[in-house]
Amino acid sequence: KDVIPHLGSHRGSSPFAFVFMDQKGSRFHEDLALLEQHDLLCDGAVIVADNVLKPGAPLFLSRVTGQRNVRPAYTYSTEIVQLREFAMPADDWMSVSVLRRRPAEQGSTISEEVWGEELMRLHEASNRMRAKAMGPSGVTFAEWAAFADEMRDGLGDLHIRATLELRPAAPREVE
Repeated sequence: KDVIPHLGSHRGSSPFAFVFMDQKGSRFHEDLALLEQHDLLCDGAVIVADNVLKPGAPLFLSRVTGQRNVRPAYTYSTEIVQLREFAMPADDWMSVSVLRRRPAEQGSTISEEVWGEELMRLHEASNRMRAKAMGPSGVTFAEWAAFADEMRDGLGDLHIRATLELRPAAPREVE
């Protein structure tokens, strides 16, 4: 959040064509808003976000899937990919969003987000799980799997669902 406003001045006037988000998921929506506000995304920019199911990024997903109560100035086409978490017996999601429309005038993005009560509940649950995972006792694989199921169900109730599923291919026999 501290660096994004300065990126344009260090890079010149060329906006980003690709952004990969893999930090604190509860900040993804804020970082995306800053990228938009500072006009740092070109038309057709691809934004990939990791771990959007667990620990989760429900506000970000709501924003890039157009499930918000307010029509944003920026619109995205988004695929949510369900995949097996690395080294863990639980599913997670990654989102791949393509910027489809930028506002005609710079600075015409919405300044105040409108989030529903259920979406905020999921956001807070995500923050609690993230804090627990970083705590001394951590989170077991079973707890992660249960949380992923709860988050998937809650997001599904808000019409946010995985649109693609990736599974590892079966091993091939070598002759």
